Amino acid sequence: MRTFGWATVTLLVLGCDPGSASDTDTDTTGETESPTTAVVTTTGVDPSTTTGNSFDQTLACQTWLECLDAQTQEQLSSQYGPGGTCWTQTASIVEMCDADCVTGYNASCLGGSPTSDTNDGTTGEPIDECALDELAPGAESWVEAGDDATLIPTEIGTLIERVCSCHVAELEAFVPDAPLYYGNARFFTFEQMHSGFEGAPMYVEVGIRALDEQNMPPVYFCGDGEYGSLHEDEYAILQAWIEAEAPDGAGWLEQRPEDLPMLD
Repeated sequence: MRTFGWATVTLLVLGCDPGSASDTDTDTTGETESPTTAVVTTTGVDPSTTTGNSFDQTLACQTWLECLDAQTQEQLSSQYGPGGTCWTQTASIVEMCDADCVTGYNASCLGGSPTSDTNDGTTGEPIDECALDELAPGAESWVEAGDDATLIPTEIGTLIERVCSCHVAELEAFVPDAPLYYGNARFFTFEQMHSGFEGAPMYVEVGIRALDEQNMPPVYFCGDGEYGSLHEDEYAILQAWIEAEAPDGAGWLEQRPEDLPMLD
C-alpha cells in the first residue's frame, strides 16, 4: 500500500480485472502510467477459464464437492462437477452456480458440521490466506491510502489489502488458484469507494457483501472468522467506517470512535 502524506505528489491507481489487462496511459516521455479509470462490472467469470463453449469448474465448487461424502458428490456432480451443466451455459449461470457452491460450503463444511468422511471440518482453519502478500507475493499495491483528504484512511487501506486483495493488484501477480473472478469491482481509491455501483456508492456494496451477507471475502477460500471470513477487529473497523459514510483519511481521524479496536 502506498501511504500518502503532505509531501507526496505521485498517485498510483490499480485494479484487478480478471477479464482483461488494465488500460494504461502513456505520457509524453513514453513511460507507461498506471490506469486511472475505475472499471466496475457485474460479471465475475474469467474468460480465460473457458474452453470452447464451456467454462471450467470454479474453485468454490471444486472445494465444496471435495468436502462432501461420496454419495452427495455423485448426486451433485452432474450439475456442479467438472463438465456439469453449470459450466455449459452462460457466464451468468456460472456466477449463480458459484454462489450456490459458496453457500453450500459455508453451510456444510465449516463450523464443525462435516459431511465428508475425509475432512472432519472441525478446525475452521483457512484453506488459504487472502492477504495481498499471500495471494500475490511481491506485488505492488495500488491502494491510495493516508491521513489526508481524498484518500482512503490508512487502516482501511491496510484492511483492504488484508482481506480484499483480489481488487487491488495486477492479475498476473496472483497465485494460480486465487479466486480472481471476484476481483472485478474496483475500490482501491477514495473516489472509487464513493462511485456508483448498482444504484448506491461502492462502499455500501462492500458493506452488504462483507458485513451483512458475509460472503466476501469468500469463506471457502479465505477461511472462517468470527464474521464470515472477517475477524472481530476487522469487522468492527469496517462497520464503523461504512456507518460513518466512508470518510476520507482526514475525516476518519476526527470521526473514528475512541473505543474502536486497532487492527491486530
